[in-house]
Amino acid sequence: MRILVTVFIIVTTGSAQGQQSRRCGFDAGASPPGTSSPRSLAGLYQLEWHPVTNAWQRSVRRERLWLWPTSPSDTSLERRGIRPAPGDTLVYPLFGATLPDKDSPHTGDSLRRGTDPIFPPVLLFAGWPHDTTQGKGPSLVLLFGTVQTRQADVESLDGAGVGVRLDHAGPDGLAGAYNRWGRVLTDSGFLCARRIR
Repeated sequence: MRILVTVFIIVTTGSAQGQQSRRCGFDAGASPPGTSSPRSLAGLYQLEWHPVTNAWQRSVRRERLWLWPTSPSDTSLERRGIRPAPGDTLVYPLFGATLPDKDSPHTGDSLRRGTDPIFPPVLLFAGWPHDTTQGKGPSLVLLFGTVQTRQADVESLDGAGVGVRLDHAGPDGLAGAYNRWGRVLTDSGFLCARRIR
């Protein structure tokens, strides 16, 4: 009897996540994300933040998100001489920035030049499994407004910001649940990210 109850809870939780991604209005892709190269997720997205916590007080917020590949040769725009840790492009394959939803998609080049790749407002964290023989890809978390950086020998889990655990990814977009990533209380809910280019 105990095993049946546990299985039921797991199925219910998985079903709830699937229902959230269906509410995105586009095909959010496979669950879990089947991409073996998180770098393929670089591009421009239209974001919809759907709050669940205090949803009656908050409306859906829309933004645009640019994601660009990280590089071992990146250097900080804000702090001279600071470079990423060796091999960090596997852990942080993409960095990015958000802008208002109505901005032109052509602002991407100027936004990229002005975004610090070591201390970016958005980072994609790829938690690669220790056993890669099973063919599993990484667990992917988009970090927005956190204190997490690509600076070598610095690890911080304090502060504000949210992490979006991507449970769906495909050619048309991404989807996942978000919650606080640091100690500061934030909204929670789910994110729909429709790929524009």
